[in-house]
Amino acid sequence: MFDTLCRAAERSIPSLRRHVDAARIFRIDDVGDEATTQDRAARAAEAWADSVRIAENIHLPFDSIAMEHAGQRETSGQLCQMLSNTGEPGVFQFAIAIAHKADGDVTISQGTARFFPRGWSESVVGTPPFAVQTCFSFVDLISIRSWRSGRRGFTPCSERAPADVTAYTAGRADEKDHATAEVESADEWGGSLKARVEAGTITRAEIQGQLDRAHKRVVELQSQIDIGQDAIGYISLVKAAADLLWITAPSKFVLQETPLVGLPDPKPGIIKRSPWRPHYIVLDPAEIRRRLMLPNPCREPGSTVAPHERRGHWRTFHSERFKNVRGQKRWIEAMWIGPSEAIIGKNKYSVRLDL
Repeated sequence: MFDTLCRAAERSIPSLRRHVDAARIFRIDDVGDEATTQDRAARAAEAWADSVRIAENIHLPFDSIAMEHAGQRETSGQLCQMLSNTGEPGVFQFAIAIAHKADGDVTISQGTARFFPRGWSESVVGTPPFAVQTCFSFVDLISIRSWRSGRRGFTPCSERAPADVTAYTAGRADEKDHATAEVESADEWGGSLKARVEAGTITRAEIQGQLDRAHKRVVELQSQIDIGQDAIGYISLVKAAADLLWITAPSKFVLQETPLVGLPDPKPGIIKRSPWRPHYIVLDPAEIRRRLMLPNPCREPGSTVAPHERRGHWRTFHSERFKNVRGQKRWIEAMWIGPSEAIIGKNKYSVRLDL
């Protein structure tokens, strides 16, 4: 799906180009067969230590990242979420690309949002599964605009106010049933009008009145479709916030996968596609060692302390046992024990301690 964003930036949505050019691709493993927003949030929260504050560490590892989901098991279809820094802490530009399973169409939503505007409640961290309302609180939508794919590229939907999109999304849990009812109602109206025309029991003026009302209703339905596209983008953005928690968790490390063959430069005007970029995978140390067939760290002779690996992160000391530094915020340096690189097949793998 990242390549879909590349094509859209080249042909239809030039405002995406700078961010897509700079994006680093992160692969996210989904939970179960169909990972929900709650699954992502619960999984991400489990990766954070109680003593590490999310608000202090939520950031992008690079200026722009694109998150793709391994296996692409999204219920709505394939998904790619791109986030870019704005220069303001916690505020990101986003682009969400979704290929829908039902009809194969692609929608792209673009805008700006603030992540975790109200911080992170300790009660939320310890009590999964998460409610949908809790997940919606992860994001304050600042702006959003959506595009739909067509024969001539991507065409914009009518722009909506962010408050309208969030209110529509919260009130449309039964959207599928609502849409079905609308279609059935339209079919019933069309059948009734056709029967009256064939029976000659309707005047020309009445027919014109019915058609005028039908046209007005079509315009209203198109407006609902447009805001529905924004709503889908907003829901996927909430998922992106949960995935960013996973990517930045101090208990995880970033593993870079780079093809050994040279990465060719694209032709002029063409954005470099996914196969020719390094990929980044977020894993815990044990999983990295298993994949790279690296030895496990051993305790030093005579030592009673087991080797402790950690990713670099900010930490505020709150416990009373830290008498000298209590209340202070300090940077905790990253630590990895033993080899951190390996070559497997046609790829080189490196643990990135600077991210």
